Amino acid sequence: MNRMDELRIERMMRLGCIACAFLDIPCPAQECHHILDINRRMGDWFTIPLCRGHHQGDFTPEQKTLLQSAQLVAISSGRKLFCRIYPTERELWELTQERLGLMWPVSTKIVPRSVA
Repeated sequence: MNRMDELRIERMMRLGCIACAFLDIPCPAQECHHILDINRRMGDWFTIPLCRGHHQGDFTPEQKTLLQSAQLVAISSGRKLFCRIYPTERELWELTQERLGLMWPVSTKIVPRSVA
C-alpha cells in the first residue's frame, strides 16, 4: 500500500459507514471493504468504509432497532442481495470519493501519438 492509499483510507474511515450514511443513519466505520470487479478484489484505492453490520452481518442492538429488518443485510451475505437495498459497491465507492473530494483515477497508460 502506498502513502496516498494510506491517507485516503485514514480519511475515509473517519466518514463512517457509507451504507448507514445512505440511510441517513450516523454510524462509525470499523472495517475497510475492498470492492470487487468481475469477482476480483480491486486495490487499496478502491475501498469503502463499512460498519461490522454491513460488512459481516454483526449488527449492534442499536442498528437492529434503527434499521428495518430488510435493511439488516451485510455485503458478505451476497452482493446481489445487498444491492437490492443499497447501491452497488461501485456507487458506494463513488459516493465515498465524492464525500472525500476525490475522483476515479485517470489511467496512466501511455499511448503513442500517431504521426500525421
